[in-house]
Amino acid sequence: MTTKTISKAALSAATLDFLRDLAQNNNRDWFQANRARYDAAKAEFEEFITRVLHRINATQPLGTTTAKDCIFRINRDVRFARDKSPYKLNLAAGIGAGGRKSGHIDYYFHLQPNGETFIGAGMYQPTPAELA
Repeated sequence: MTTKTISKAALSAATLDFLRDLAQNNNRDWFQANRARYDAAKAEFEEFITRVLHRINATQPLGTTTAKDCIFRINRDVRFARDKSPYKLNLAAGIGAGGRKSGHIDYYFHLQPNGETFIGAGMYQPTPAELA
């Protein structure tokens, strides 16, 4: 994990407000008009995840994993979906050594307004050998 100075980070109401507004206006034109709000929310979420990584790394080595390795993109893959909404209504991160694409996510953080925020921990799709 890279070392950098971490200020006291929290997620602000502005980030949740952006996600609430996105739920009401889930289209490309609105998103592009509100790109600065998204960039601010994404930066705040990235700083929050950096702080979480720093705390986890104290007890569980994460190597060179960064917040960018862990954070999922906001764009949805709508190719085969009935719901063609282009954006997810949450900010999420899969935390583990190597990040979201490593196949070994130990923690999942999901930020979504209106009581939909949650944190998960454990093993995702463990192999038979890991279960033995």
